[in-house]
This record gives sequence, C-alpha cells and structure tokens, in this order.
Amino acid sequence: MEYSKNILLTGAGYTANFGGFVASDMYEKIFNNSRINSLSDTAGGIIRNSDDLDYEGIYSEIDASSSVNPEDKILARELVVDAYKALDKELKRGPTKANGTYSKFGRTLIQRIIGRGTQKGFFFTTNQDLLQESRSGMKAYGIPISDAEKLNKKQILERKDFIQLPNLKDIEKLKARIQGTERHVGDYRDLNDLNYIKLHGSYGWLSADGSDGMIFGKNKPRDLEKEPLLAFYLRLFREVLCKDGATLIVIGYSFRDKHINDVILEAVKNHDLHLVIVGNIQKIKNQLCYSQDDAGVKKELETKAIWDARVGQFDKKLIDIFDDTNDTNLNTSAEDLLKKLS
Repeated sequence: MEYSKNILLTGAGYTANFGGFVASDMYEKIFNNSRINSLSDTAGGIIRNSDDLDYEGIYSEIDASSSVNPEDKILARELVVDAYKALDKELKRGPTKANGTYSKFGRTLIQRIIGRGTQKGFFFTTNQDLLQESRSGMKAYGIPISDAEKLNKKQILERKDFIQLPNLKDIEKLKARIQGTERHVGDYRDLNDLNYIKLHGSYGWLSADGSDGMIFGKNKPRDLEKEPLLAFYLRLFREVLCKDGATLIVIGYSFRDKHINDVILEAVKNHDLHLVIVGNIQKIKNQLCYSQDDAGVKKELETKAIWDARVGQFDKKLIDIFDDTNDTNLNTSAEDLLKKLS
C-alpha cells in the first residue's frame, strides 16, 4: 500500500489553539470538581498534594496504590472523564475560537498530507477531544460509519450518545479488507486519501467490552493492547511511519509517551524519517535529548536521534503561524512551514 510522504501527529498543544485544555488545565478541572470531596483522604491527598500537576501521573498513582480502595479508583477515573466532558463543552462554546486559523490550516497544511492518486494520507493524534469531529466532520477510521456520525454533532456529548468500539472479530475483518482478502466489511469505510487515527481513543467511545474507551495514565502500552481497535491503530502508526523517507509534522505533542516515541525513533533510525516540529521547542529539546541524575550529571538520551532528525522547527503556536488577521495571505512562518512539506 502506498502512503502520503507527509504525515501529521498532533497532541494537546494543537487543540489548545482552539480553546482546548493542556495538562495543567485538566488538573484544574479535576481539582475543582466537587466530587473530589467524596474521595478518601488518601486518594484526595494524592490529587491535592501533587507537585507537577500531571493528571495522568496522578491517576496512575491512585490506580496502582494498594492503599486506595476500589471505589476511589473508579471515582478517580470518573473525575478525569468529567474533565473531558468539560473540554467538550469548552470546544463547542460559541462563537468558536480561531476560526480563521482553523480554516487556513485546513486549506493549506492539511492539503499537504492528503494522499494523491492511490496514496493514503494520515492524521494521527494522541488527543481524545472531539475538535475535528465537531468542526470539520472528520470520522475516525475503524469506527462504523453510522456510529461515527453521532460524534459529529455540535451539541455537548452526553453518555447516551457514546458509541461502542468494534470487537476483535470486526478488527480482523477490517485488517483483511486492507490486505485485500476481504471484499466487504459491513458499515466500515476503506482507507482513503485522509484517515483520522485517534491513538489513545476518544471521549465518547466505549470499549468493545462496554467500559470507558479512553486510554490515559502511565500504563498506555498495556491498556492499548487490551482494546482491539487501539492495538490496531498503534501497529498502523508504525507501518505508516516506517515507510522510507517520510516526513512527520508534529504539532503540540510533548514527546512524553514512550510507546509513541519508540515508533518515531525506530522510523528515524531505520527508515530515514524526518520531523517538522511545531511547539515549545526548548521543552521538547529537553524532553528528547538529556536526563539529569540527582547529582546533576547529564546523560544523553537515545531519543536525541529524534531531535537530530528534525528538518524544521517552529517555536510558535499554530494560531501565530496561521494567524487570524488575513484570510487569504500567509505570513512568513506559514510559508516556511509549507515549504518543508513540498
């Protein structure tokens, strides 16, 4: 199968351009949720006394603790889901933010990742919000078409609107369709010129077993393998990135997920992957290049190879690159970015 040379990967910093939350905002929503008062002192203390405001780390600490009762672990997860519901509400609050930026981004950069001819294009994201679904009607690949359409609504999503993910049998049929050994797979669409892949699941998704379908915390690789669609997504991510000579455009992803970084590193080392990075460049460099022990000694990380593979870097927000000031003209940063993808 032939893939588009340019591949997009977004993280929370992408959605933040349009009113979305970054990690500290998610922590704020959890901390200010009145349901936190129902937690035991042990679980509540883990949230209130956190040093780095990392909501995923906090959730993982509660979930892994033998001192926290099962009811508190369930409630801790519900607090995170509540924060995602608040995010959905914020993204759908009118008038929508940065309309000009979103429109320019769609007309220019997105056009660079769409496959040409028989090529398949890919928009990967670690985000679990419904920005793309509600603003442009995107439908995640691997979701039955009739279900995916339920997530395109502009109203705030309620639990009754959630959709259930396909089971292992359906995913095996979907893979067979891609490989050309299955002619028809029910209400699923084929890979096309632009495919939206939500690597960690989504708000509004229920697992194939009926439980919550979002993956967060520090045990993502383990949890991803339990969900047939998400395990399939991660393998697809590897397959697409490991086509020789591709360019990965990274917007708002902080490089804090090891399983994602491992795939990128493999593609850099063995398949000549190059990167164009949009975000907080100094933080990303620190994340990828060095660690420091308690004595202050720096150690070079293997992931420095990812940093060294960049062919473009933009220490700006997307709203500054594709600014709202003029609907037709692009500023020089946008022109430079698009040249990297020609």
